Amino acid sequence: MAEKAALQWRDDLPVLIDAYIDWVRVAAKWLLDPKDEAISVPVLVSLQPGKTEREFLELLSAKLGKTKLSKTARDFLSELGDRGKLNSEGLRTDLEYAQFTLVMPHDVFELLQDDPSIAQSIHRIAIAHTLPRHATHKDQRGEVRRPLRATQHSIGTPEQGQEVPVVMGIIDEGIAFANQRFRSGPNESRVEYAWIQDGRFKGDVPYGRELTKADIDNSLRECMSAGQVDEDLFYSATGVVDFGQSAHKATARRVGHGTHVMDLACGYDATSPPARDGKRPIVCVKLPTVTVADTAGLGLEYYVLDGVDYILRKAQDIARQRRCGELPVVINFSSGILAGPRDGSHPIELAIDARIDGRNPPADVVLPSGNSRLSRLHAKIALPPSDGKTGREKKLQFRVLPDDRTCSYLEIWLPALPEPSPDGGWVALTLEPPGGQRSLPLVAGAGKRAIEWAPNDDVVLCKVYYEFIGPPTNRGRYMIALLPSALHESARQLAPFGTWTIGLENLTDKEIGDVEASIQWDDRPLGYPQNGRQSYFIDDRYQRFDEISGRAVEVDNNSPIKRDGSINAIATGSRTIVAGGYLHKENRAVEYSSGGPVSPTSGAAKAINREQSDTLERTGPDVLARSDESSVSQGILAAGTRSGSVVVMNGTSVAAPQIARQLANARERGKAGSGRKIVQGLAKPLVTLYRAAGNNQDHAPPGRTLRERVGSGLVDTLVIERLDPQAAAEGAPALVRRPTK
Repeated sequence: MAEKAALQWRDDLPVLIDAYIDWVRVAAKWLLDPKDEAISVPVLVSLQPGKTEREFLELLSAKLGKTKLSKTARDFLSELGDRGKLNSEGLRTDLEYAQFTLVMPHDVFELLQDDPSIAQSIHRIAIAHTLPRHATHKDQRGEVRRPLRATQHSIGTPEQGQEVPVVMGIIDEGIAFANQRFRSGPNESRVEYAWIQDGRFKGDVPYGRELTKADIDNSLRECMSAGQVDEDLFYSATGVVDFGQSAHKATARRVGHGTHVMDLACGYDATSPPARDGKRPIVCVKLPTVTVADTAGLGLEYYVLDGVDYILRKAQDIARQRRCGELPVVINFSSGILAGPRDGSHPIELAIDARIDGRNPPADVVLPSGNSRLSRLHAKIALPPSDGKTGREKKLQFRVLPDDRTCSYLEIWLPALPEPSPDGGWVALTLEPPGGQRSLPLVAGAGKRAIEWAPNDDVVLCKVYYEFIGPPTNRGRYMIALLPSALHESARQLAPFGTWTIGLENLTDKEIGDVEASIQWDDRPLGYPQNGRQSYFIDDRYQRFDEISGRAVEVDNNSPIKRDGSINAIATGSRTIVAGGYLHKENRAVEYSSGGPVSPTSGAAKAINREQSDTLERTGPDVLARSDESSVSQGILAAGTRSGSVVVMNGTSVAAPQIARQLANARERGKAGSGRKIVQGLAKPLVTLYRAAGNNQDHAPPGRTLRERVGSGLVDTLVIERLDPQAAAEGAPALVRRPTK
């Protein structure tokens, strides 16, 4: 028998433009795009300070004009001129980093990577998943996505204190918008616009399918049977559920995450006042299934940012149709990612903050704080100064499970540097696979570099990247990417499961504190098949359960694995409103609800020289809302996908839309100013928080400020208006006011 080839670490790798892009398009391309079907690369581009979108597109056009291009690239070039004129009029931004979405053909993308003058214009770039062909404007010879229509100049604002309708924006998946909770009559929808981002192409959108209120109302009438809407027929006729496609169909199931969330945010019975008076028009955006299925969050930035822009643009259209001034907008996005800088500088945080800053009347975006507090996905360590001796290395271990059929990702963020470009390296990272050889050291400096682990120059099993991100916070990031540990009928070698060991060593003579590591979410979303299995940190000092009571321990000790600081990695912006969860009966924060403290370098807003008087410091979530009735009766009741059904869901994802509803009520009454301040003003203090080990006493650990976990306290979301079913059966549809469930 031939001897098995040794696995070798190597570092003679080309310069990369972004770690995730390199992994998706180079190292793991055989797995993620095995048929090489992707023609174009959807990206979210963030430019260097002072660069504008038009300047970048003109530079790119000039380079393309001198290069031999494919037919798809030539079509792309012809559209750049028009694209450069769409600079989001009406969206003022004092953020220095211009951001926009773009779909680049492969040969154009290669030019971007190979040409220093173009690459140097880019601050950050994030890749998105490619949509199915049926969702694109041109689905035969290539993918062409028209740019999203820019918002127009202001059309006036309502008078201060005047009651106005509030446009509710929902970005989610599994949104069953034909449910009677989103109708004002049998065939009159409150949904003014719906964008199914991966639907068959139709409408005034760059990709996917758009349905207007007229489209929805017509389909509701056509699908009436015996006085009731045949909702299954409706979703089939409108293309929301397309059984001709193999993708997951959340709206065809009993429980839809987006339906439950939208009911809590803006669901009303047809006879309730907000529906009758048209004060809660809805614009909903259904995210692509491929993006939702990839829980690591790849591509989230691209489609969420397009969704936010779409909702703001359609809010203007609604105002014009009603012949009134611009309307306030409240957007709920009950999702997030688990690994990131957590300092307000994530591209999607900067982009959303810019859009909130640039709109009058106000636009508010509500996010959940996350559910990963007890999942062992977050670690924090300090690196002692180097003294020329050995043994100063600090280690982190993470466990990769067998039968994990998806890639795994882990990010390590170094603290901010006093100088943007240090002399030489300052941290060295090594990685040791289960039963494998220890890697070469990957030294953190001012540039970008990577090492990889591959058998005999064949399949790359693991790759470790270092990137110095730079302004506004001058931080460096390591990213570790692994192949799946199992693939059915795969003839290629896969990443080994077991314990992987990360070694971190300080190369300077000063202590380096607050080195934060996080593992991206790799479990299945609601209703999806089980593909990924979540890896997690391990440490002998970490205590999961109390030895006497068996309760989950909620207080951190000296283990590097930390519960605190595990907040949703896109929920640390300056303007977004963040909601955690609490147990109603026990009147305490629910154990899984993530919170602060956010990274000590949080202050991306300050670093960008933002001077508004209503800027608030971010320490954790703003407030808590009900996410569970009690520790025994878990979850909150709200609508299932079909009219009349009620299902239970829990998590901070169901807390956020309740805050969105309360904020919309305040905006309807003419409340102006910062959405964060309004929501914090609705909260009442929550004193008890932590459960002490071994008894029933609640306490706050010494030195812990409650604000990092609970914000300003809890918002009592008192009622959701529903018809009394017994009264309705007797012919008297009386309204009852029931506690939010």
